[in-house]
Amino acid sequence: MLYREAMDVLGVSYSTLKRYVKKGLIRTYIYQTPKLMGKMNYWDDDVYALVGHRLQRKAGAREVAAYFRVNQKTGPGKERMLEQKRTVMGFCAGRGISIDRTYEDWSSSIEAGADRRPDWHRLLQDVMKGDVAALVVETRCRLSRFAWGEIEQLFKYHQCDIIVVNKVLDDLFYRDEQSEDLARQIEVLKMDRHLDPNSKE
Repeated sequence: MLYREAMDVLGVSYSTLKRYVKKGLIRTYIYQTPKLMGKMNYWDDDVYALVGHRLQRKAGAREVAAYFRVNQKTGPGKERMLEQKRTVMGFCAGRGISIDRTYEDWSSSIEAGADRRPDWHRLLQDVMKGDVAALVVETRCRLSRFAWGEIEQLFKYHQCDIIVVNKVLDDLFYRDEQSEDLARQIEVLKMDRHLDPNSKE
């Protein structure tokens, strides 16, 4: 990862990041790919290993949690949920991060009601109570496809870090799920406009 992402993940200044490198806590190398040629790469594993150590110190009575979500229990959804859990747990185990509690929902990301995503609401309540020090998710869209920035700020306000395992969605399952969610969102907007024909939005 580049230095800005490393700083964001660790929550440190550039001078502190350089100090970690000087101490040998984070390995680096120079990118040789065309788009990133000459830029410094900070090893992901080393950065997240430091996150694990920090969370162990930071957590105390507060806990580290993981959240899992897929659109449906049937078909490939069930297997994708298992893969999601294996990915997150393997990521944490390799970086010294211990998961104390888990939450899981079987619903579209555009659903926000407690009846459709009960564990999402339980997670929000626990975060706002100050019980959760950090949350680990496989991808951002496990939480939301359309309101990531707002959710990230809300969690930061309650001193809860969000650790995203995979930044890039290149899995066909995720692409199909994203298409379904977008189609549902468009349908909801159409219904809203139909119910309120005077709306100018």
